[in-house]
Amino acid sequence: MLDQRKIKLLRELLNSNGGIKIDNLAEKMKISRRSVYYDIKIINQWLTSNGLSELVSSRKNGFSVLEKDDSAILSLLPIINNYDYELSVEERIAFIITSITCTRMKIGIEKIGSITNVARTTTLKDLKGCTSFLSQFNVTLEYDRNLGYFLMGRERDIRGAIASSISILLQYFHEELLNEKLESIFSDFSLDFNFDAVFKAIHDLIIKIESD
Repeated sequence: MLDQRKIKLLRELLNSNGGIKIDNLAEKMKISRRSVYYDIKIINQWLTSNGLSELVSSRKNGFSVLEKDDSAILSLLPIINNYDYELSVEERIAFIITSITCTRMKIGIEKIGSITNVARTTTLKDLKGCTSFLSQFNVTLEYDRNLGYFLMGRERDIRGAIASSISILLQYFHEELLNEKLESIFSDFSLDFNFDAVFKAIHDLIIKIESD
C-alpha cells in the first residue's frame, strides 16, 4: 500500500523524460536520500505485487519507470489515491496538532481517533507523542472538559509548532490533497475557515522562522 508521498514520487518518475537521479528526487520531494531509497523499495514491492516490473536504475539516468508499464501504473493510480491508508505515527501527530489548531470547536479524544482512524489506546499514545513533539517548541498540550484539547505557550512558539506540523504533512501530501483532507476532517463542523489563506500564512511563517 502506497501513501501519498510515494504516489507523488511515482508520479514524478512517470512524468520524467528518461529518469531522475537520486539527488534530484530528494530535492523534489524535500526528503533525504535515505528516505528516497526507502520509498523506492516500497514502490518496487507494490509494482511487483501488481505484476509490473520494478523501477529501472542506472548510474547515468537515475531511476525510471519502464515505458511498457506506464499505462498500467496510471490506471492504478486513481485507485491508490482513494485508499484510506494507515497514517504513520509522524503523520498522526502532525494531523492531531494541525487539527486542534484549525478550529475553535471542541476536539476530544473521540474526534482525534476519528481523524487518525486508530484505536483509543493508540490515540492515547499519539497524544503522548504530541506532548513530546510540542516540548521542542516550549508548547504544552492541555485539556479542558469544556474546551477539549488546546495548545498552551507563547504565540510565536505555537506558530512554530503548527508550521512544523504542516511542513511534515506536506512531505506526504500534495498541498491540494492536504487541503481536501483537512476540509473532510472538519466537514461536520460549521467553520469559517480559509484553508488557502492558512497555507499561505504557514508558508510565509516557515520562511520567516528559517531566516531568523
